[in-house]
Amino acid sequence: MPTEWRIREFAHERGFGVLCHASGEEAIFNIDAWDLGQWKPSRKDVATSGPGSPLLPQPGESVRVQWKRSASGRNVPKVVQPTGRAPSTRKEFTLAQWIKGVQERSQKLVGVTASALLKVLAGLDEDRAQEWRDGEPRDAQEFAFLLMDLGHLVQTNPAWSRTHAGWIYTDDHRWDRRRAGEHVPAILGLRSPPEPVSDGDESLSEYVARCNTAAASEGTDLRLEELTLDGDAHVFVAMTRPAFAALVAGGYLDANGASSDPSP
Repeated sequence: MPTEWRIREFAHERGFGVLCHASGEEAIFNIDAWDLGQWKPSRKDVATSGPGSPLLPQPGESVRVQWKRSASGRNVPKVVQPTGRAPSTRKEFTLAQWIKGVQERSQKLVGVTASALLKVLAGLDEDRAQEWRDGEPRDAQEFAFLLMDLGHLVQTNPAWSRTHAGWIYTDDHRWDRRRAGEHVPAILGLRSPPEPVSDGDESLSEYVARCNTAAASEGTDLRLEELTLDGDAHVFVAMTRPAFAALVAGGYLDANGASSDPSP
């Protein structure tokens, strides 16, 4: 039997799929034969459920099939492994490792330990703190959500926020223009802060870009950089361009594809 096949379809709710070969031949396989082989899922992959979960066979993907003889004498798939999945190159860090990397590259979170951070996070959301207590390594996307949580500490722990999280700004797509107008320019230390456009035609990212341009005009080094974040929330971090570039290069943060400031 040939070994190189493609998945034509997979019935998630019934647990079996259909393989097709270039010759036109088809074969049915059971989920018990599915094996991820050398491909290692990320924590995000593992947490994704439903038909689109990367842990499941996906229609259209190439697979390698090992065969066996069934009790009835037919050749049936014994092992079905994906062959076209690229291994993840995303770096993962424990919370303590990530904090140390941020401290060394940007001088942020200076003096903060993992245990201390979890303690203040529990004051905001005990469930979120519990999620982080497992000590498992995480990637930059998950740390972006942690920074979003730290950005909200201004409401529940303003003293800690002023000392350790004053460089973070977060809001959702509906963004509070009054609040942004008060805090975004202040984070950058602007002497002449731009006012948000009030007619609804300006996004938060666009307003932050205008503030960054003002910072460049005033000769300051800080810029607010937007992080990649799944969902409709925005997270910005204020630091120098070299510090942010070092964190992105090291895998500690993910930069949003659309720069928050086109100026150097």
